Amino acid sequence: MCFSKALGAPVGSCLAGPKEFITRARRFKQQFGGGFRQAGIIAAVALYALGHHRSRLAETHTRAATFARKIASYSEIAIDLSTVETNIVRFRLRGAPAAQLVEEAHRLGVYMLPSGSNAVRAVFYLDITDSDVERASELLGQALRHLKYHPKGSLIASTAQYLSMHWPIAAPSKEFQR
Repeated sequence: MCFSKALGAPVGSCLAGPKEFITRARRFKQQFGGGFRQAGIIAAVALYALGHHRSRLAETHTRAATFARKIASYSEIAIDLSTVETNIVRFRLRGAPAAQLVEEAHRLGVYMLPSGSNAVRAVFYLDITDSDVERASELLGQALRHLKYHPKGSLIASTAQYLSMHWPIAAPSKEFQR
């Protein structure tokens, strides 16, 4: 579970499962540099989020499902609504590269990530409202229409490249290097 999205904590995740699974996961975590010193502050905000926002998880999940139902009406989108069970919405595109759609949606103010050449991942977090969901689904339709009438080659080859272009912390742009 990620505490920083649906539960509104600034950072943090947890993993649950049988003891053998956790033991193996802990080993992999360390191999990939997942150890934290001073993790107490992260644990404190995660505990706060669990204590104060857990009851709102259903709201976030409902908003994700609503978004999925709305975008399912677009012929360019293929989505299995039965797979939308949490705050994550994954869908495929028919006839448009994911990177192009994500670029256009970002330009319009809807932030998603490409997940392969024709798949997109949208993650909903605590502060998204019902009106945000309505607006995002409308803007996604606008982005799809724009791509239909203004096809172009995408400048983005991967999710990592997209992140480096839009989040200066991942890779500082010239503007932030001064």
